[in-house]
Amino acid sequence: MTTFAKKEEMSRTMKSYIDFCQVSATWKETACVSDQIVGFLFGRVDCELGVICRLRTLFGHGAVYLKLLLGLYGHVSHRLKIIRCALADDKNIAANSPDADGEVTFFVVDSAFRGRGIGKALMNRFLQHAKSKGARRITVYTTDPGCNWGFYERYGFKLHASFHDNFTSFARKEEVKALIFAIDI
Repeated sequence: MTTFAKKEEMSRTMKSYIDFCQVSATWKETACVSDQIVGFLFGRVDCELGVICRLRTLFGHGAVYLKLLLGLYGHVSHRLKIIRCALADDKNIAANSPDADGEVTFFVVDSAFRGRGIGKALMNRFLQHAKSKGARRITVYTTDPGCNWGFYERYGFKLHASFHDNFTSFARKEEVKALIFAIDI
């Protein structure tokens, strides 16, 4: 059971989350099999963010919150509560994240295509890019349940912090832990 009345409403909320992740990304890559999108990774390498890029990110995040608040993603129940939860999560992420030079902001591989090396290939390419730009540590924020955290551990990421995830707990109507992993590259 979720907070959202319909599957479409959850889909609209996810659209806002994807937009939020894209705004700060300096790296975007899509994996395709036979012209079908089967995965993608958005990442951020901090040294690529100049002043203009940082302002764009700040205003971009504000624009996503405003679009959600104004209903521009369609009808979504509990919009103010969602925004409050997201802002609380942002604060917790900042307080619990290690010093890092970048972040995986969104990463997904279609479950039907997992185990074929697609996620590893996407992650390899992003981390190689980050390293080429001088990054030494990359983080990823995710939730449990709901993520394939074993992938991160097998890849070499180490769990750095765990804390209450406000948004996902609200959406799922159950306690959900937020996880921050880090990898030195």
